[in-house]
Amino acid sequence: MNYFVKKLLVIFLVTSVLVSGFSTESKAEGKTAAKLLKTSAETETGSVEEPKENLLPPVLESVITQAEGMYVKFSKVDQADAYRIYIRNAGSTDAFEEIADLKASEYDLEMSKGGVFLAVKDDNIELGKSYEIMVRSVQEKLETVQNGFWYYSKYVSDLSADSNIVRADMPQDKVSHVKVSLVSQSETKIEWDKLVGVKGYEIQFSTTENGVYQTAVVLTGDSVTSWNHKGLELGVTYYYKVYAFGEFSKSYDAAVKKCLVTFAKPKSVKGKMTGSTKMKVTWKEVKGASGYIVYRSVSKNSWTKGTEKKYKTIRGAGKTSLVVPKVKNGTYYSYRVLAYAKRKGSVIEGVAAKYSRYADYYAHENESYSERWKRIYGNRRDQYNYNKSRNYMKTIKVRVWSFKNGMSGKKVTKEQYVTVHKNIAPTVKKIFEEIYKGKEKAPIYEAGGYSPRTGQHGQGLALDLNSNYNYMIDGGKVLAGSCWKPKKYAYSIKRNGDVERAFQKYGFTRGLWGDRKDYMHFSYFGT
Repeated sequence: MNYFVKKLLVIFLVTSVLVSGFSTESKAEGKTAAKLLKTSAETETGSVEEPKENLLPPVLESVITQAEGMYVKFSKVDQADAYRIYIRNAGSTDAFEEIADLKASEYDLEMSKGGVFLAVKDDNIELGKSYEIMVRSVQEKLETVQNGFWYYSKYVSDLSADSNIVRADMPQDKVSHVKVSLVSQSETKIEWDKLVGVKGYEIQFSTTENGVYQTAVVLTGDSVTSWNHKGLELGVTYYYKVYAFGEFSKSYDAAVKKCLVTFAKPKSVKGKMTGSTKMKVTWKEVKGASGYIVYRSVSKNSWTKGTEKKYKTIRGAGKTSLVVPKVKNGTYYSYRVLAYAKRKGSVIEGVAAKYSRYADYYAHENESYSERWKRIYGNRRDQYNYNKSRNYMKTIKVRVWSFKNGMSGKKVTKEQYVTVHKNIAPTVKKIFEEIYKGKEKAPIYEAGGYSPRTGQHGQGLALDLNSNYNYMIDGGKVLAGSCWKPKKYAYSIKRNGDVERAFQKYGFTRGLWGDRKDYMHFSYFGT
């Protein structure tokens, strides 16, 4: 074999190998090339590349929209290897964009499910928008392509003409945070969150949850977020749905909210002490009511819960107060006041207004700092200057026990005069009454209150009892008085005895602060 023939044989063998290698390109690469070709060939009319005449387009049968997306259903084309689905905004002259494809082998399965599903989340379809959908058939074939000196094979796609176009109106989003509240015995208020871009809202109502709902009102504009439903029947429960609507669709669903039309809660419920054991609760009249029902619970303090009981029924809408006797100072009372009416043999109870307070004719141990301040200084923001505080002092007479002779033996009643702030004077008098009635008959020979100086004494809010036998010490150093020996001297006030308990009950604190201890000292603000 001569040299020229050998050279031709080598070229033929190499070319055969290369052509064979390139002909094994995957269908996936062919699809990519076809998609790029389609994109570059889009026309101003919105269709894609020139269709193949003998490849029929499918018939787009339906597009069903729902909250999660849309189902696209179309007819089968026998010659098709696949189908491509296109989308654009309704009314637009822009080109269609491919949004999904379907292999012919998967056609029957997808159509049995209702069509090719295009999801809101995954396919960039938005609620409240309108779209146009179109489908084309696809035929794929293997072609040999020359690239310079080399030849290779690849899959290319032929597309049918456009199918018919179907409009798809996505539902509006669901209206959120809907709430219904009672305004009066004939009116409710419906409120919801704004949905940007909607045309307005439709409110529907029914008197049964699963009954037929009728339109109560149609409100235009996306900024309207409340509406009052008037002229309602007392004693009837109304159920509501709120839908947003656009130009072509409304919300896909609506939550059901209900409200019993009854009497609104009485306004301005408040109370005050009208005596040491009497509390008066008042409220404003509720028109149309037959009267009021008052419930009450009693507890030791505001952070424990008492057992609620029906306390009293008051007949007559104009009777808007209740005097509660035998209340106990320092006890926490909670009331619920509601209007009621009798209709068709049944009692309709309204919404209850709540009111709670301590019985606080006297100070008590559960008073907060702000309540103590208000008791003494009212709405002032600062304390009285001690030079001016004498104008607010009051001297009271109290009974105490003392010894007839010396420091032991028979106890007799004596009187002490104590000067304290006028607003705490009733409480101090009550404290000494309880000490005097105590089983211990604790003797008190001295009770010092106000003195013109700084601190609690200068405000008339502290007392020193039996100072010589209830000393003040700091780290073992005696600062005032002589001793504190309750087992030896009756005038030394023992811990947790009648005296200490009485002061504590009415909000006073004994001066026992760490290393510094002032056994004679009892103060309202604890200093």
